[in-house]
Amino acid sequence: MVRNLLLFIGLLLQTAVWGAENSTDISVWLTSSLYGNDNAVAALKKVEIYRSKESYRIYVRNQFGFDCELTFDSIGNPASLANCVSREKASPVCNPNMPDSPCAVSHNCFRQPNETNPACFYQWRVSESVVPLGCMKTKSEHICKGQYTLTDTRGYSDPSEFTIARHLK
Repeated sequence: MVRNLLLFIGLLLQTAVWGAENSTDISVWLTSSLYGNDNAVAALKKVEIYRSKESYRIYVRNQFGFDCELTFDSIGNPASLANCVSREKASPVCNPNMPDSPCAVSHNCFRQPNETNPACFYQWRVSESVVPLGCMKTKSEHICKGQYTLTDTRGYSDPSEFTIARHLK
């Protein structure tokens, strides 16, 4: 009896953590071939949904390589992206092979080999901690989009958009 009660409580907790796990739409999103992009001018590329310890995550294999937490709404549609980080390697702010260039001198970067100062590199970022997604269906696709601000550590900032999509079967 106690074992059954513990199993029931475990199932309730799992449902609370993972959301509407039994939803047809979630399972379709998890098993479909997905595609999308991390900005409106980038080509549509492969998108992967995977489970991490406490949530679903999504990896947009595109220009900025963002990896984000993914939530689903009560009917199983992607609802939001959160805490997005780029998997892309940070890029140098100056040419590392030109330690005497005005850029390297003014930033005090690459004056010695194997620079490690984070200020000497820039990284792409999503400025919002949560990006709400809106989904729609066409005759052939289920498409979810979310507006965000693309920034980098140098001060670049521009409105952008995530797209996640799958073909309808």
